[in-house]
Amino acid sequence: MLKITNPFFIAIIGMLSLAIVMGIGRFAYTPLLPYMEEENLTPLTAGVLATTNYIGYFLGAYGARNIVNRQKAFYTGLWINILTTTIMGLTEFFSLWLILRLISGVTSGLVFVLVSSIILDKLNKSNRLGLSGFFYGGVGLGIFLTGILVPTFELIMNWGLIWVSLGILGAMMGVFVSLGLNNEENNSKESITQKTNVREEHFTIQKRKTIHSLYISYACEGFGYIIFGTFIVSMLTSTTSIGWHPSYIWAIVGIGAIPSCLFWSWLGNKISIEKALCIAYTLQIAGVVLPIVSVSDLAILFGALLYGGTFMGITTLTITLGKSLSVGNSQNLIGGLTSVYSIGQVFGPLTAGFIITEGNYFNAFLLSGIVLIFGLASLLITIYSRKDEQIYAIR
Repeated sequence: MLKITNPFFIAIIGMLSLAIVMGIGRFAYTPLLPYMEEENLTPLTAGVLATTNYIGYFLGAYGARNIVNRQKAFYTGLWINILTTTIMGLTEFFSLWLILRLISGVTSGLVFVLVSSIILDKLNKSNRLGLSGFFYGGVGLGIFLTGILVPTFELIMNWGLIWVSLGILGAMMGVFVSLGLNNEENNSKESITQKTNVREEHFTIQKRKTIHSLYISYACEGFGYIIFGTFIVSMLTSTTSIGWHPSYIWAIVGIGAIPSCLFWSWLGNKISIEKALCIAYTLQIAGVVLPIVSVSDLAILFGALLYGGTFMGITTLTITLGKSLSVGNSQNLIGGLTSVYSIGQVFGPLTAGFIITEGNYFNAFLLSGIVLIFGLASLLITIYSRKDEQIYAIR
């Protein structure tokens, strides 16, 4: 096993991990959904399948909070996730799909929390936490790959073989990740609970307000963003006649997501993470409602870019802010934030699925925008209700 200590390459390993479990394991479902709907899926059953995945994501994220041996659990979750992606293409039984998407969700949530904790701790020790933006760009990389590969593979194979092919791609990246991340485990439960910080105690009340605001806004983000993320390709396939294959819109989302984390990290360092979060939420709200305001190719393109350019940026800023608020206990707070995020994701597609069953994509996407506005309001109230604002910037 290689022992990589260079912060940049550590960020790459984390980036590939997120590409596997998030970009492919979770989000390949979006461009593949229209092809699966041609078989026996309805908008409601598609929403149920997505919700099952997000329930698993919640369970995995919540369970990861107190894991001591992070890297052993990380490797196990990574390879089980790859396996579930592959098996999705080998069966057409809906009940088995539910089980596979549940397990995929559990391992996605588990790996996301653990790899975030591992990579951010390593970057923080190297004083290179700014590379977190590069690390979280892995989700965008995976989305871009699925957005390009799914419609390309569809020309030569059915959707089942596409799932298998994506699983093989994930396995290839997984080998590199397994070889690259060394086995040093510096995050024992004892070390987590014993670390203290005088400055942290001084800002206890202020930090608590910010943490509560993060929990509320991140839960709203989970609900609001996932409706677009689950149903945008299906909506375009069913209701519009754009000038390109609808699945390519998912690649555009990925293009927006890949560099976005670096940009939002830079902006958070420049103006404060909280203010950058407010800007990101505002742009995302515009992105999710654009496709229902106008069905022109340009509006859909900009909507996808705004969505892709913000949803992982919001995650990057939220998790990094959480890291700065919980020195020595990042795994617990990251797990908590990811848990409320996934609760939002559970109810988002299920609610939208009921709405879309009536053939009304407009109301589903409008609901997405309204919930995101509530998330933005939570942040704004917190920022402007404090007289002495403490700025937590990415170092």
